[in-house]
Amino acid sequence: MDRLIPIVALKLRLVFRQGRGPWAVVGILLMVLCFVVPFGIGLGAFTYMGLEALPGRDKGEFLHLALMGVWVFWLVFPVVGFSLNQSYDLTRLFIYPISRRTIFVANLLACLLDPTMLLVLPMFAVILLSRGGSLGAAPLVFLALALFLAQTVAFSQAMLWGLLNILRSRRIRDWAILLAPLIALTFYLAPHLLASGAMGGGPDTFRKLVAWHPSRYLGYTPVGMAAGAIEAAARGAYVEAAGRLFGAAGYLVLTIALGGFILSRLHIGEIGAQPARKARQASAAREPALQRLATNPLAALALKEARYYWRDPRHKSMFIAPLFPMAVVLAGALTTGIWKPPAAIAFTAFVCLASFSALFQNIFGVDREGLRLLFVTPCDREDILIGKNIAAVGAATLTSGVAVLAVGAILGDAPLAAICAAFVFPFALILSSVGNIVSIHLPQRLARRGENPFTTSSSVGCLAALTRLGALMVAWLIGLPVFAGALLPTVLHRPGAYGFTVPLAVLYAAGVYAGVLRFYAAGALARNETRILEQCLTGEAT
Repeated sequence: MDRLIPIVALKLRLVFRQGRGPWAVVGILLMVLCFVVPFGIGLGAFTYMGLEALPGRDKGEFLHLALMGVWVFWLVFPVVGFSLNQSYDLTRLFIYPISRRTIFVANLLACLLDPTMLLVLPMFAVILLSRGGSLGAAPLVFLALALFLAQTVAFSQAMLWGLLNILRSRRIRDWAILLAPLIALTFYLAPHLLASGAMGGGPDTFRKLVAWHPSRYLGYTPVGMAAGAIEAAARGAYVEAAGRLFGAAGYLVLTIALGGFILSRLHIGEIGAQPARKARQASAAREPALQRLATNPLAALALKEARYYWRDPRHKSMFIAPLFPMAVVLAGALTTGIWKPPAAIAFTAFVCLASFSALFQNIFGVDREGLRLLFVTPCDREDILIGKNIAAVGAATLTSGVAVLAVGAILGDAPLAAICAAFVFPFALILSSVGNIVSIHLPQRLARRGENPFTTSSSVGCLAALTRLGALMVAWLIGLPVFAGALLPTVLHRPGAYGFTVPLAVLYAAGVYAGVLRFYAAGALARNETRILEQCLTGEAT
């Protein structure tokens, strides 16, 4: 026990220290408060609705389905999140003189104390209160849930260790950055879509879910043993429940044995060894046709930036950002109906544009080692900024505009969404204007491709982070005239005024951008090139 506690504490510390700097801590807390806790409460509410809506033995069928969802989630998410979470890599503990049994047990205990456990605790509490109402059933239901959770976590870890060699590859790590939020959003929306009656409405939704009788196919699996034991205990069939619990315990023992076997092979290096990297052969013939055609410096710079966005998963993930506000809006519209089209469209546009602020405020971090070549290129400094801004503003406008149009179509107000989408471009242009100033004075090193973006350090401290946040607020203040142009015609019931406010908003934003670029940004870039280069390459500035 004296060795287990430090190992558990170490794994939990790795969970809470996925990033460095103040924004990493804030991001983890926001993820827990805004995603993990609401998702867990929603899953618990969905389970409660299903158990209350279904009669008799259909409750047991629903339990099979609910526990199967938990089992699949716990199987998939650690595999996808391996590249993003240091605590999943158990080989970090092999440098210490600790037995494999101690590492195995400590890892399971740490997984049970992981913050992601908040996802299932409300659901388990609902099952315990709903199906364990009697004095005899309560301990059996609690034991079934405990055995199910232990077996699920143990099997998930065993699969993770078996796939360690594959998961360490750079390509898998790049794809994980994109897949992790998509999978999380899928599990976030599923209970809302089902509970809202998307398959028929009300109790019919749950009846259709269990119409295929999942117990026929899952009855003798770990999920079926746990769900069957819970339902048998709720009916008062304690002997059947005990038999099912014995089967669940057997699955747990077999899973622990499998995990121990894989861990022993991992410990001696038979699996999980780092694959040898193949040497890359440089080929000038791969130069894309568009790059050869881009003889204009601005077009060449914009295409270069676009290629960086496409190749780097960290920047690809920005194009997934609109899915988060869309998921929040869709979930709220389906369950409570609190989102009205104007508020939903404005919220989507704001969140989407704000998600690109990290790109606007660090346009030089994208180049990494290529920044040396960029700064010695005989190119006007205004052209460098304009070329980078074309790519950034284009990406933000396209992504945010599509998200706004999609939300408007979902909520049935496409004309309003089309009008709001027209104001996305001037807002993006203003964000880019302020972002140029921040990029020059507060450049930040980005993780190289293949590195964990959450553990790459930089010298950006709390004051710099607050400055970035303040710059974002200043940009929104500068954009108030654009916001007024989008809002006043609707408030005054003069939709024809949009024919004037949209061009005026674009002209205003273009004037702000041209003024900042001509009178400050270009000269500041020429004076700070050396410091920007040191900061973006090493994370430290002199």
